[in-house]
Amino acid sequence: MALVSVIINPRRFIVGGGVSKAGDILFDAIRKNYYECTQEAATEGVDIVPAVLGNDAGVVGAAGLNLHS
Repeated sequence: MALVSVIINPRRFIVGGGVSKAGDILFDAIRKNYYECTQEAATEGVDIVPAVLGNDAGVVGAAGLNLHS
């Protein structure tokens, strides 16, 4: 994520799938590592959050593709 931040300057990283259910244990570790490994200017205003759909993102995406085909 550090390299991606420097190159594209995102405002948010969204972590989805089953791993996102790990909660604060996972996200606290990701954030800590991200801030330690990334240049300070690239971390300003960047959020690291769980996906709203969690593990259902693939199912919802497949359903959406089916509706548009």
